[in-house]
Amino acid sequence: MLTGNTRQDDPGSALADLYKSEVAVHECLVGDYVDTLGECESRSAARMRESRQHEFSSGRHCARQAAASLKLTPNQRETIEDIAVGNKRDPQWPAGMCGSISHDGMQAIAVVSNDPFCDSVGLDLIDLDAMERMTSVSRLIATRDEIANAVRVLDESSFITGILEGRVSKSDSQSHDISSLAACVIFSVKESVFKCVYPRVRDWIGLLDAQVELSFDLDPGLETTPIGQKSLENSDAQELESTVRVGSYTVSFRPKINALAHQLVGSPVKGEQADQVAQKPTPQHTPTGDTAQSDTPEFAGYFLLTPQRIVSTAELFYQNPC
Repeated sequence: MLTGNTRQDDPGSALADLYKSEVAVHECLVGDYVDTLGECESRSAARMRESRQHEFSSGRHCARQAAASLKLTPNQRETIEDIAVGNKRDPQWPAGMCGSISHDGMQAIAVVSNDPFCDSVGLDLIDLDAMERMTSVSRLIATRDEIANAVRVLDESSFITGILEGRVSKSDSQSHDISSLAACVIFSVKESVFKCVYPRVRDWIGLLDAQVELSFDLDPGLETTPIGQKSLENSDAQELESTVRVGSYTVSFRPKINALAHQLVGSPVKGEQADQVAQKPTPQHTPTGDTAQSDTPEFAGYFLLTPQRIVSTAELFYQNPC
């Protein structure tokens, strides 16, 4: 399910299909939606500079527009009109709902769900102009092995080569290499993971505490245009701009990180960490009754590349037996 207007070079039209659960997605250009904010939202926005207010209000606008396409309970319809900000700046979703919001200064996007099989979702959006500052901070984002793996995966795609060549031709002073793009993708992926996992673990996780491994090995259904790769041979600029390249990733955490995070992404929990798992917090959005499958949901993560931006998704979900 997807709502909202999308630009030709935006990946929103492919995004909802990557979630295993039933979700709604809406995206818009960042604008002034401050007058649409609820009471709690307005108090938070009052402390922000004007440009940040526009990003914040646009993200909330996207969340409400996406939620409008779902079958909400009366309480959800009321609460979604005023999404408070938590202690960690995380949106406080209505009971029985989960979601994620992101923006890159020009575009805002949100994904929401009240599917009983959806435990939590993460979403991150980053403009590829961020590559200009990634080289100097990449060591704070990922290990050398992570960057090397991502470079190897990205370097095998002619679509990625086309993106880099196009951006270099538009830049007078900055050369964009594939390692900078790799750092961008890794940063976005980790942001979506942290947003997804936080409602479960309620603990801060640093960028270097998680390791991700990228791949373009996907199910056949995700390889088709416009989601999958399109050959650049004899293609014009318009064809390139409408192309979205999608990949998947796996994630693991350092041994000392919250043991529940290990369990959520499928890593084994051993020794003293097992005691921490036994005391795990109750999730905000867990299937009950006939829909309950296990205490631990499954994890899935994807990233999408266009010539303009990166969007990454993360999801904790339960298998639907139907």
